[in-house]
Amino acid sequence: CTNGTKLSHTFTCLVSIAAFFFQIEGNWRTVYLAASSVEKINEGSPLRTYFRRIECGKRCNRINLYFYIKKGAKCQQFKIVGRRSQDVYYAKYEGSTAFMLKTVNEKILLFDYFNRNRRNDVTRVAGVLAKGRQLTKDEMTEYMNFVEEMGIEDENVQRVMDTGIVATCVCNFLFCIFIINVNF
Repeated sequence: CTNGTKLSHTFTCLVSIAAFFFQIEGNWRTVYLAASSVEKINEGSPLRTYFRRIECGKRCNRINLYFYIKKGAKCQQFKIVGRRSQDVYYAKYEGSTAFMLKTVNEKILLFDYFNRNRRNDVTRVAGVLAKGRQLTKDEMTEYMNFVEEMGIEDENVQRVMDTGIVATCVCNFLFCIFIINVNF
């Protein structure tokens, strides 16, 4: 889309960007995560992200990711901004992160990222976000194929949807109202 010289190519590019925008914008929930270092996505770890919302800027050159990290009984909300260069987004979270998004359908979104922490350790994470709580058999197969393509072992896949229930988190009154509005 970056080097469109013909009008038809430019039109196709704009349609592709618009379709991508409408497919990723909205409320999402993390269902599964897999990582090259499984301890990085264990409960309480900073890369175990419980996604809630994705917003796209103009032409999706900038993307806002809203998610929670659960530490013990407390949840901490994060908003990170990814800036696009070609098909990759770059953001600062737990060091430097480069990520890509792939739409499967209007209800399923795959993502993968490389995270380089402050100690220069690199972790690769592949996840699936959904509008619902379950994946169909075909969607799960597509996710597992994606994990394999990313070079992550099958045994490193964790279902995180069931451990991300916000009701288990201790929160203040305003925080709880926000969560109730998002969930219902």
